[in-house]
Amino acid sequence: MNVYQFEMLVSLLKPCLLKRSCRKPLTLEQKLCMVLKYLAQGGSSQSLAREFCVGRSTMNKVIIEVCSALWNVSSTKYMSQPTEREWEGIVTDFWENPNGFYDANYTFKCVDVRDYGLKNDGSVFAASAFGQLLLTENVTCLPHRMLSGSNIYSPYTFVGDAALPLKSCIMKPCPGNNLCAAETIFNYRLSRSMKTVENAVGILGVRWQIYNQAIAGSARNCNEYCYGYNVFT
Repeated sequence: MNVYQFEMLVSLLKPCLLKRSCRKPLTLEQKLCMVLKYLAQGGSSQSLAREFCVGRSTMNKVIIEVCSALWNVSSTKYMSQPTEREWEGIVTDFWENPNGFYDANYTFKCVDVRDYGLKNDGSVFAASAFGQLLLTENVTCLPHRMLSGSNIYSPYTFVGDAALPLKSCIMKPCPGNNLCAAETIFNYRLSRSMKTVENAVGILGVRWQIYNQAIAGSARNCNEYCYGYNVFT
């Protein structure tokens, strides 16, 4: 993160976090530095509180406050449902699948934080707001387009794994081991598209080390952390 990006974040957060106090409060720049270091390097809030010479309760309060503000001021701009023009840009950039709704720049377009890791991907996806829109085919999509080199019109599709249901707007691998040549080639090409998603998650873990550890905090606080740093992806 460069100086310009940091100052832009400060200006975005100022209306939400600027406070008046009888005592000298922590500056907004200090709060943002504390939270960015916590998210980027991981560790415990207690050790970070000692480093910044503040109380542990103050540190925890700052993390929640800043992460919540980050999501509130940025989600509508960076996590809103893409317009038709934005969808077209995503499709143009994603060369693996001509009719794919994927961001080739490893950025997340939709985030839902709610369930525990023990639940399977299919049930988590079905319970999410975006999943319900997609399963009922109520997502605003581009019109069908003719596939390159053919006269077949095809809908734009999302690439999913075996846990997701097969829909006209969702492509998933062919199940089983005894597959014909065409099914094997299809699965191979689909897996190449899936690598973009897998790489995006890997990049997220490298940039924000908080993802690579068990987060000490209540479920509600952990949700705030996740929403906060997903804005940066």
